[in-house]
Parts: sequence; C-alpha cells; structure tokens
Amino acid sequence: MLVTPQHYLRAGSQSYPTSAAVPSSDGSTTVYFISSKPDGVEASNWIQTDPKKGWFTILLLYNPLEAFFFKT
Repeated sequence: MLVTPQHYLRAGSQSYPTSAAVPSSDGSTTVYFISSKPDGVEASNWIQTDPKKGWFTILLLYNPLEAFFFKT
C-alpha cells in the first residue's frame, strides 16, 4: 500500500471503513488519483498519491451483474 496521510486508500461502493464513492447524476463514478484533493470533489472519490512514488490500480469486482459480462 502507498503510505500517505490518507489512512484508507480506497474508492469503493461499500461504506466501510470509509464512505462509499459518490456517483454522478448519470450513474457513473469518477475517482481522482492525485496528491491533493481537488476542490469540489468528495473525499470518498479521491485517492491520494505521492508524486515521488509509483503506484498501480487493483480492481476487484464482487458479484458483478449479468450486464457486466455482456457489456450492456
């Protein structure tokens, strides 16, 4: 895990241990990967990075709906 002042580096759909990411009005969810939280962005939609260190994303999908498999 990338060590930053942000204790839980996550932007998920469940609200534990932090708030769930907030979707937009069209149902999409935008997650920001940047060293400082952008103005007007929910803390739950931001993952703090360190410009001096590399990072990579791990995407975990739990119980995806049928639409995921058919790309609909």
